[in-house]
Amino acid sequence: MPPGAISILWVAGPVDDTDSASDNSRAAQIKWQLKDPARWASVMGQLFNTIRALVAAEEYVVGQHASERLDERGMMEWQAVAGLEDGELIIERPAATPNPTVEVRQQLPDGTDFKAVWSYLHQSGVAKLVTAHFFDRD
Repeated sequence: MPPGAISILWVAGPVDDTDSASDNSRAAQIKWQLKDPARWASVMGQLFNTIRALVAAEEYVVGQHASERLDERGMMEWQAVAGLEDGELIIERPAATPNPTVEVRQQLPDGTDFKAVWSYLHQSGVAKLVTAHFFDRD
């Protein structure tokens, strides 16, 4: 790969011979290589699509902070998960540290809008719900 290139690779099976048997059960295995964050402008939406695919495949975790925010705001985990499918990308931050992040406008079943922040965990290859809050209340 040339210097400064980025790659997003979707693989239906093992990525290489060192993958474990548990890795083979993933709906999609994702490897990221990011050399130049400025080049992400040409692939805007890829991170969002990756996170949505991982969540749809139930390859996600909910962080402690997100769990606490959901609880204090009277929201349930399934609502944040279900709302992502039809969510609207607000901003994508592929160069965010420690993990690439997206902010998504989502809706509760009653139509109330809220913002969810999701990230992609490189090492484990899963999506993570970071936090969620209402636009006009928090």
